[in-house]
Amino acid sequence: MATRTPPAKTPPRRRTAAASPHDLPGGDVPRSLPRGLNPLPRDVVVRSQRTRIKQALAASVADKGYAATTVADITALAGVSRTTFYEQFKDKEDCYLVCFEDQIRFITKRMQAAIDRTDPPPAQLVKALAAFVDTVAAEPVYSMAYMGLAMSVGQAFFDQLVDHKARVLRIIQPLATRAAAWRGAPRKLPPEILEMTIHGMYEFIASEVRAGRCKTLGRQLPLVCCLWFSTLGFPDWAATALASTSKALRQMSWPQRAPTA
Repeated sequence: MATRTPPAKTPPRRRTAAASPHDLPGGDVPRSLPRGLNPLPRDVVVRSQRTRIKQALAASVADKGYAATTVADITALAGVSRTTFYEQFKDKEDCYLVCFEDQIRFITKRMQAAIDRTDPPPAQLVKALAAFVDTVAAEPVYSMAYMGLAMSVGQAFFDQLVDHKARVLRIIQPLATRAAAWRGAPRKLPPEILEMTIHGMYEFIASEVRAGRCKTLGRQLPLVCCLWFSTLGFPDWAATALASTSKALRQMSWPQRAPTA
């Protein structure tokens, strides 16, 4: 009687770290390294390991939170040893703070690159805000780890979070000021008003990320623009933004008198 060979068991799917374009500073950095001896230069090996550790941290924090994430989780996802981890970072908190700084730089660079100085000032402001929203929306894992769950990290992180908002505001503030002057605003707003606005925008977007709505975050651009134009004291621009689609806002010329949506 012939015996039947039992079907091979499918191995459990291994959770992997999320990849992000800004984690790889150059095309010569491999995502994984061959086992055993390899001819790669030491600096390439170190950069690959560091990249995978940072990707693993984001994936684990986004999946189960900062407090529940351990160094063992990170090294397992990254495929590196504990020794390698501690050669790169002091501890989990140090790794998180370094990664968060990377995220700040990436977002602000995207915002600066989006500004077209040939546009009228309100259009420049809209494009900077769109770049902020689009960058957050494009990377749900990183956005959850470094924005949605940021406040769970603790006091050590609070100052860096405040600095993040301040750096975003340093891009937005001169654009808002130029837009107000171009429109003929009678006076400058107190800086505290703009600080309140950046906090409101940031926390609203963070709440959308926590709710798992990253993919549809771009649809909220009209609300974000409405908030800023309302702060500047231009209700017609605010109403136009609110009645527009996200795509239309990116293309709008924004004459001094707001067009009909």
